[in-house]
Formats: sequence, C-alpha cells, structure tokens
Amino acid sequence: MIIVKKREGRTFLQDTNAVSEVIGALLIMSIILSATTIYLSRQVPVWTKEFEAEHASKVPQDFAILASDIDMAILSEDPTASAATHIGMVPQSAPLIGIYASGGTLSFAPEAQRYTIACAPSTDLGPPSAGNWNASSNTPTDNFTIYDAYHIEVIPSYGARLELSQEEDMNFSSGGTDYFPGNYWLDDFTVTNNTTVVVSTLLIRAKTITIDEGSRITADGLGGAGGATMEDGTGSYNGFGEGGTYHSVGGGGAGYGGEGGAGGNYSSYLGGAGGSLYGNATNQSVEIGSGGGGGGNEEDRWRELPGGHGGNGGGYIWLEAQNISITGTISANGSFGYPGIDAGHGGHDRDASGGGGGGSGGGILINGDNVRISGMLFAVGGDGGDGGDGMEKQGSGSNSGSGGGGGAGGRIKVFYYSSDPGDINSYANVSGGAHGEKGLHDGGTNGTAGDPGTLHNESRLFTMRYPYYSYGYLMSDLTDIDGCVGKNTGSRSTHYGVMAWNATTDPGLTSITMKARTSLNASMSDAMDWDDDDFVAVTYGQDISDLPSVSDGHRYIQWRAELRTNDLYETPVLHSVNISYECGGDSPSLVDCSGNIEFNSQYLYLPNYKLIYAHGATIKYQLGCADFMLLAPPITIKNQSDGTSLKITSVNLTGINRTISGSFSSTVKAYYQDASLVTGGLNFYNLTINITTDYPAAWNDWFNESCENAGLAWGTNPGDYAINETGNTVQVTFYGDESRPVNLWLKKSAALIDNLE
Repeated sequence: MIIVKKREGRTFLQDTNAVSEVIGALLIMSIILSATTIYLSRQVPVWTKEFEAEHASKVPQDFAILASDIDMAILSEDPTASAATHIGMVPQSAPLIGIYASGGTLSFAPEAQRYTIACAPSTDLGPPSAGNWNASSNTPTDNFTIYDAYHIEVIPSYGARLELSQEEDMNFSSGGTDYFPGNYWLDDFTVTNNTTVVVSTLLIRAKTITIDEGSRITADGLGGAGGATMEDGTGSYNGFGEGGTYHSVGGGGAGYGGEGGAGGNYSSYLGGAGGSLYGNATNQSVEIGSGGGGGGNEEDRWRELPGGHGGNGGGYIWLEAQNISITGTISANGSFGYPGIDAGHGGHDRDASGGGGGGSGGGILINGDNVRISGMLFAVGGDGGDGGDGMEKQGSGSNSGSGGGGGAGGRIKVFYYSSDPGDINSYANVSGGAHGEKGLHDGGTNGTAGDPGTLHNESRLFTMRYPYYSYGYLMSDLTDIDGCVGKNTGSRSTHYGVMAWNATTDPGLTSITMKARTSLNASMSDAMDWDDDDFVAVTYGQDISDLPSVSDGHRYIQWRAELRTNDLYETPVLHSVNISYECGGDSPSLVDCSGNIEFNSQYLYLPNYKLIYAHGATIKYQLGCADFMLLAPPITIKNQSDGTSLKITSVNLTGINRTISGSFSSTVKAYYQDASLVTGGLNFYNLTINITTDYPAAWNDWFNESCENAGLAWGTNPGDYAINETGNTVQVTFYGDESRPVNLWLKKSAALIDNLE
C-alpha cells in the first residue's frame, strides 16, 4: 500500500511493507538468541565439566613423567644435567569468545612432607653420654687388641706394620740342570753337587748364599734378544747392535759395559753400528745385556741368503746376603753372532751373506758383609759371527760376506764390608767379544771386536734389606657399646661419630686403608663383609655413621686396617685408632628427607583436586573422596624365613619454596644433588618409618596393604608390623629380634628442583 502526503510544497511516499520485514527479522533474531542462550546455559557447564575431567586425567600422566625424570636425574649423578617435565595447568576452554578455563597452581615446598627412618627404642634411655673407643692409652698394644691379623706384626710402643716376607731355605743339589728365574727373599740359598741353575734374571736376598765348587748359576744368552736376519736386523734392549743392511755386510755387536764392535763393510755398504754403553759402573744396580744386530742378506737368482742372527745378551744375577761364599761359577755371558750363509746355488755364482753381531755380557752384582770368592764370575761379550764364504766356478767368483762386530763385556760389581774377597781381576772377566771374520774370497771385511766391560769392587757398609709383604691387615677385637659410660643403654641408642687414627706412611709408596663395620650381635654374622663391593673406606675424621657398613643403633663395632706398600723395603705403620660414640638419648635416625611438588586445581566442577609428589610417591586428593596412593613409593617389603626385608630409596627434594599460577603450562627441572648407600643390607631389631604428611590416610592404607600382601601380621612380635596414625603423623614399625631381624637396604638420594614457571 502506497500513501501519498503533501506538506509545504513537497510530496512524500511511504511504503509500510518495509517496516513489517524489519520487525520480522528482529523477532527471528530474538528467538535465535534466546534459544542459543538457553542452549549454552545448559551446555557450557557440561563442556567445562568434561574438559576438567579430561585435564584431571592428564595431569597424573605428567606427574608420572615427573617422578621418572627425578629418578633419572638422580641416577645420572651429573649435577650439570637436568630432566625437564612439562605440567599442563589449564583444561581446554569452551569455544566462546571471552570465556577461558581457570588455571591451576603448581607449588614446591622443600620442607613439607617429612620422612624419617629410625632405630626404634624400647625404653626411655635418658640423656646421651659421650665415649671413645681405643683412645685411653698411647701404647699401641693397649689400643690394638688383635682379633685377626694377616702379614701384620705389632711391636709394643711402636705400632702395627707389615711383616717381613716369610723366611725359607732353598737348596739346589740335583746334580743336573734346574731353572729358577725371579726375585726371592730367603734364609739360606745354596747350589751344590755340581748343579747348574739357569736363570734369565735372578735376585736373591738371603742371610747366607753358597755356590759350591763345580756348581754354577748361569744367565748366558738370556738377556736382550739378537736381531733377526730376514726382517728387522736390530737387536733388543738398551745397547742393541744395529743390523746389517742389504748386500753381505756384518751386523753390529751389542753394547753394555762398553761399546759393541761394528760389523764389517762390503764395498760401499757400511756394516751395522755397534751398540752404545749404558748403565752405571759403580752404583748398586745391574742390567741385562743387549742383543747384537743381524747380518746383511744377499740374494741369488732363486733365493735370498739371510744374514747371521745376532747373538743374545746375557741376563743378570744379583746376590745379596750377610754371608756369601762362591767357589763355583757365576756367568752372564753374551751369545755369539751366527755366521752368514755361503754363496752359490744351482751352479750359479752369487755373493754370501754377512755374520751377525755378538750379544753383550750381562750384569753380576755381589753384595754382602762377609764375601769370599775363589770361583769365577763371567760377563763376557759374544763373538761376532763370520761372514759366509764366496765360491769360484768356471773362472768367475762370488764375493764373501763380512764379519759381525763383537759384543761388549758386561758389568760385574762386588760390594763387601767385613771381609775382602781380593783382587777382582783375579776372579772376574768382562772381556769384549772377538770380531767376526770375513768369508773366503774377496768382497767382505772383518768386523771389529767389542769393548771390555767394567769391574768394580768396593768396601761399603752392608745393610740387610729384607722385603716386607706387599699387603696385610689388622682387625680389632669386637667392642660392645652396651653399657657404655656406666649406662645400660641397649643396642638401639648408640650414635657413632668420628673415626681418626695416627699413622706413618710415605705418599705414593705406602698406604693404610681404614674400614669399620657394626652389627646387632657378637658373631658379626649380619655385618657387611670386608671385601663387599659396597664397602666404603673411612676418610680421616669422618662420621662413620654415614658409611653403608655402619649403622647407628647397632651394639657391636669393629675396625680393620689394611696396610699396603709399593716398595717392598718400606712399610706403613699404624700407631693408634680412635672412634667416638654417644649412647642414650633419642633413637638414632638413619635417614631424614622432605619436600613435595603439588598441583592444586581451580576447577569449577572438580573442586580441590590435588596431586602431590613426595618421597618418590604420588598421592591423589579430591574433596569428598579419600586420598590414595596413585603411584607407589620406592619401598619394597618382603616377609622372609629369617625376618623382614625392606628395600627403600629415600628421595629428598631441595630448592626454593615457590608457587606458580596463571600459566597454560609449567616446567619443572630436576638436577642431581646426591645419591649414596646408607646401608647395603644391615640387620636391626626394630625399625620405624615416621611420615609427617597432610595425607596420612594415603600412607596408612598403602603400608597396610603392602604389609598384608607381603604376608606380615599386625602385632609386636618379631616379624610383625604396626601402624600408628596421630594427626598428620604416620608411624610404621617393623619388629624383630636376633633370630628374626629387620634387614634394611637403604639408599639416600636428593634432587634439586628448579624452574617452576
């Protein structure tokens, strides 16, 4: 319908259909908005509740990862490494502009939820009294009431030291050949009845040494090895002779007391150089002789002719005693060099190979107070090997090989004090080895002789040096702390303290390792074995109650000193030992830890939902529901035939007390701080676990269920358990006696918590 209006000369047209359409649209929008509002007012709470429930199921997964990451940080034992765990703080929001879910809070309290393990006392023991063990006297024999000793000698007014090696006699009288290298300390050492004793190196320290006429000790050719022929021609040890190079030259002789002779040359090819001298001519020490160099090779058409093998050096023989009598022979000669191989093969004329160098003489040392020598001492160098012969055929000739150098003489030293054995030149020989000759026909040349070695005799005060055992231990008697300082304290009240000792050692050469252990009973049957892998030595001034082998609350204590030396002529000495202790007073605490991480929700429909990590366990709390153990603590309880077994890892959390909120997620970082074994399986009469917690019901229920599943009965008899819940404290006691003790494996660990953001 169109309405026409006139007004002051103007005409207006008005369409009433448009008004009705707008009104219709507004009515439709109002209906939709009302329907949406009604729908959302009913649906948003449903969505929110679902989102909160979904988040409540995810946070325990984050806490399970958190517990695992804390464990991994502790196991890493690396304070610089961290394990990071992300904790979701906010559930999903309803998909509406301006509507967000409220976030939770994450807090860390290092002093909350305290956890201790203690030896449970049976009576009121009164105030503590201090005492000391093995500190009442400065006389070592008063301190060292020996329970057991191994290779240890205790000397009054001096202390405990390693014993001298066990004395014994050794007599070689077979009339044949015996082999006997090595180092020995003996009472009497004799070689009789035309017996030969073969050694490579021999060191004898004894009270009496006798080598009868017709008998012999020899180390001939048993020192450094001579050089090979086909490969490396160089000998071994300090003064080795150099090998001959290709083309028939001689190998160099070995050096020791002098220089070895050079091998013979061949045309423009030089023979092997002689070995150099080494060692000292006058001190109380000798060495083995060195090996000569191998001779130079030569080739004919079908084969290689190897040079002669170098001779071996002599070994060494060292005899030291108060009384020495030598009417027989002692020798440490070098071996001769082997000859080269003659030329000629299959009718073809070729040159011969060179001879090997001689080995040098070895070393002989005689040291005593009364020394008598009417026999002979030899340390002669080996002769150089001859060169191979050349051959003539059909008017043409092949050249000969060159001779090897002679080995140098060795070193012979005689020290005496009360009796002079006479002129050493009359009974000792250190000649150098002769040169090797060139072979027949032209080409090769002779080697040179080795230098003589050295002789030395000297009157010097003789000091008997007997070696000590390298290891020994001294174990104390058992000390019963029961009744200390006039008190009838019982075994459960002992608090052990500092262990210290007075000893004489030489750093790097001698040492003393101190150990301590405790037990419930005098048999020490339940004490840690001294050689157990978990046994930890005591450091000077340490509180021994921190050791895995020692526990407060034990009645019997024992220590062991382990003496060692790296120099058999020195011994450490232990003078005194002192252990302090305290008895009476409060029951000793074996471990004390605390700290928790808590997620506290701000849900609308799941009010006061909480997750708490403490002592390795995770507890779930919900308003209106009983709190319960969601993830079990690191505690294992077993009922065994001989008592109750507990395996526990305590987890202490350290860091800054803080609370984080208003974040979509937070990160918790865990760092290693400490991990140590408190006890590796010691026995106790009674043990009490005390837990101060805001969630006592969860701990009470978990311990009850775990003990029942292990087959433990409620009560106070040995093998039973009891739980007492008072306010925020849960006390779990495991009962035992000597026949059915409580066995405890306890590890103390700690993690630093940081970066709650």
